[in-house]
Amino acid sequence: MKFKLYLFLFILLFTLSSCITSTEPVNEKPITSVCGDGIIENGENEQNCCEDFDSCSIDECVDGRNCENDNLDVKTNNSLKLSPIGFHEDTAVNVTLTLSATQMNKYSSLQIILLQGESDVDGNSLTEVKEGSHSTVFANLNPNTNYRACLTGFNTDFTSTGYFDCVDFTTGTKQLTENAMIILDATTSNNLFDEFSDWLALVRNENPQITIEVVNLDGTEDVTDIYSIVQDAYQTSNLRTLLLIGKDIPLPSIYSEWEKEINTNLHLYRNPSTNMAKSSYDYTNNNEILISVMRPEDQNELINYFRRNIDYRNAPANINKKYLLADGMVDIERLDRSKFTDISQIETIDGITSYDDFTEAYTWKDEFTSRLNGAKYDAVLLNVHGAQEFHYPCSDGCIDNQFINNALDSNSVFLISITCNIGYQGFEAPAARYVYDGDFLSVITSETPYYDTDSDSVTIFNSVMAKSSIGNAARGKGMIIIGDPFLTLN
Repeated sequence: MKFKLYLFLFILLFTLSSCITSTEPVNEKPITSVCGDGIIENGENEQNCCEDFDSCSIDECVDGRNCENDNLDVKTNNSLKLSPIGFHEDTAVNVTLTLSATQMNKYSSLQIILLQGESDVDGNSLTEVKEGSHSTVFANLNPNTNYRACLTGFNTDFTSTGYFDCVDFTTGTKQLTENAMIILDATTSNNLFDEFSDWLALVRNENPQITIEVVNLDGTEDVTDIYSIVQDAYQTSNLRTLLLIGKDIPLPSIYSEWEKEINTNLHLYRNPSTNMAKSSYDYTNNNEILISVMRPEDQNELINYFRRNIDYRNAPANINKKYLLADGMVDIERLDRSKFTDISQIETIDGITSYDDFTEAYTWKDEFTSRLNGAKYDAVLLNVHGAQEFHYPCSDGCIDNQFINNALDSNSVFLISITCNIGYQGFEAPAARYVYDGDFLSVITSETPYYDTDSDSVTIFNSVMAKSSIGNAARGKGMIIIGDPFLTLN
């Protein structure tokens, strides 16, 4: 992805151990005096060390540089400081950008960008260039991999800064174990059914590398309580997956000026290394935790879901896999077939040349329902425009909860649909209805507007075909999962 307009800043969280190694940072000033290096030691104090004491870091060594067994384990230069996140040293790094008043007046916009080789892999834009420290996180990085974090943006005369104040770092060795958390609402907690216990036993047996904690709510908790539970687990374990179960699970929300209504905002649960309050940054893909939701209209839907899930897990391996690409976009917006690992294995539906042609829409919808009701697909990739309660193609009506309930009985496994808003957590949202009425087991989708400019949907689809778990296939893409995140094609 390309980040042209802003410059990003990042947070430093101190940890006692680190897997970051690096080459000498670009533009780093050599330490020529005891003070002025941002490190407090040898009797220095708040008054004689730094202009901005908040940017100083305590170093127990005596040489003015990082060293073994001290409590300063960062890579730093004039502006950026990087530190791995404890328990996540292989996949996440905290970054703090500190701007003086003089620096602040030099730039009209700033962005911190993450590079792997010559490629941009992530970035965050500062919402406002102002004096002080600004923190953020890069997450879902590859273990044991070299990266470079740089600043870039525009000067006040609107000329480009280019990359500057870069810091090189290496993530830690891949951890062999991870953690997941399942949070049950009070109704589910107080009425636990055998199907949930049987399903959980199967998941634990199939994933011995994952320690799964179950949290039972009592009904008094609100969104901030849930966030605190998740944050504590993230800061004390290698928490990578969160599954929220129950109709009354507390969900964060925001007012969308664009849609003029209140929307769920599960992204607030994704970044537990920071405060839940609004960040200094416009986040992109810095999703530290994969989020899945099972939020049915009633307990019967949930019990039926777990029965179908258990039946699939206990079924013999399916040798003859079937895949479907249902592309409801016009020509210019269709997915690039060359990006699929093997398009010859995938059946296709397309034929939309105009979103106003009802005849084409009728034909497409008829073929879509006929294919899904006539065969059990292992994975379906749905490429369409959408909204909170429906998606295209539209003829006399669009595809909504009534259409899915009345027309579909697919019994297929995975649906991948990076479609704007259909992962919204209202009970009539299409993604949920594909699970509880259309009988899919897991849906990867978007809760918010999403622009698939990097062919994320194809990348996810290829991973699922290669037998990645549905959760790992979606990780780091800003998606949510409706259903079971631990499932893999059998």
